[in-house]
Amino acid sequence: MPTDSIKARNMLVSHFRVSAKYHTALAILLVILLSISTSQSQQPQSADPGLLARQVIADYLSLSIADTKLVSLEAQDFRNSSLDCPVPGMAYMQVITPGHRAIVEAQGRRFDVRVAGENGKICRNTKRSNPIVDSDSESEIQTMVDLARRDLAGLLDTKAAKIRVHNIQPNNGQHLPAGCTPQCTEATEACGYLIGLFYDGRRYDYHVVDGRAVPCPPLLQM
Repeated sequence: MPTDSIKARNMLVSHFRVSAKYHTALAILLVILLSISTSQSQQPQSADPGLLARQVIADYLSLSIADTKLVSLEAQDFRNSSLDCPVPGMAYMQVITPGHRAIVEAQGRRFDVRVAGENGKICRNTKRSNPIVDSDSESEIQTMVDLARRDLAGLLDTKAAKIRVHNIQPNNGQHLPAGCTPQCTEATEACGYLIGLFYDGRRYDYHVVDGRAVPCPPLLQM
């Protein structure tokens, strides 16, 4: 009997040891999974390149972002990691870097801002290569962008702030999106703008003119 009692006690102790190790391992696993989940949830969504460019200038001049204005935005594949804006004496990775070139205005000055991913920088070594934009059209570009974003947000039942701007270009009849053939027989300035938007992995193009934003090509009813 004493021998059986000792065996039973040893089996019970062994059971508790295994159980304790199991629960400890399970607790560690849960902590790891929770940490991964939290890290993923805190990763920022892809930034709107236009807003990011304006924020770069706002930070540089210690202004509110509302005091900056987006003049133009163009998607661009930069030839190296300098975003085609090298600093003399610096070495850069020779790798194609997709991003955007933005022209932002603040305090009566224009800035050339290069954006890639969630990073942006002011490019100061360009030789007056900023695009020329009519002053009246310039003051309306941000309004046109807002019109297009609000219209698409309504069609997709989402918030306009979640829609990113991909590119902005005058409607000059060139480089039109597939299926987009906006009619315009007036001077280029009166033909409005083509605005590329991006949401949930898909691109949407808009023709904006005379205070109206129209999907181009038309979208099916959502």
